[in-house]
Amino acid sequence: MAGKNCFFDWNDYNPFTGPQVTDHYFAITSAARDLLDDTDAATMRATLGVAPLYGWLTDTNTWTYASGSSFTIAADATSYLQAGLKIKCTNNSTTVYGVIASVSYSSPNTTVTLITTSDYTIANSAITNPSYSYDDNPMGCPTWFNYTPTYGGYSSNPTGPVYQWSTAGRAITVKGRDVGAGTSNATTASFSLPVAAVTLTNAIWDGTAEVVDNGTTQSAPALCRVSSAGTTASLQRDYTPTAFTNSGSKRAIVASVTYPF
Repeated sequence: MAGKNCFFDWNDYNPFTGPQVTDHYFAITSAARDLLDDTDAATMRATLGVAPLYGWLTDTNTWTYASGSSFTIAADATSYLQAGLKIKCTNNSTTVYGVIASVSYSSPNTTVTLITTSDYTIANSAITNPSYSYDDNPMGCPTWFNYTPTYGGYSSNPTGPVYQWSTAGRAITVKGRDVGAGTSNATTASFSLPVAAVTLTNAIWDGTAEVVDNGTTQSAPALCRVSSAGTTASLQRDYTPTAFTNSGSKRAIVASVTYPF
């Protein structure tokens, strides 16, 4: 700049020696050093106000047993808990994992209901170390959970069922397989879902399946359908859709469907 001295004294701006910033600099670094010297990770994370390592947040409220798949909190927890979140706690000397199906508040308690699984059950005992996560894959939490479905359309149910579910946010994918066939007594076939679908008028969510009808494996892809607010998935022999035979053996060799909850 014309007529101006463009040179300056570095010491005026050096964070280590500059008189205008030295005091602030060492105050900040001293606080950071104190924080980093703290070996209590939980205290450090609380001080920082950030999510804890491995994706889990500790709930400072107490969780109390309500049923094998639900618990209550003596506060309004709807501001931080919602359907689709992962949870973790210690109960009956076991680490319990789950995914929230619903959260409802009725003064003075919030009731948290989990998606049905045969892997974990909440016992009627103290719940400690309550944690929740906004991550899809927090440390230790299973990606797939097992559950045991109930069937419709059989006089004798299929055998050796392997049914699992996995969530991504508020969407759930259900996969199932019946190892052995059941005996048909209806032209329909269905299995229960681990959590009900959302209510969306006239909505349906279709997946695919491979099925056996009247003892014969069908060559055409079968239909696996969930309707609005549905609690079951219905199977059809094909995408026409064609009904099953109401006698003989039938089963889902494999079935899969994804829907919102």
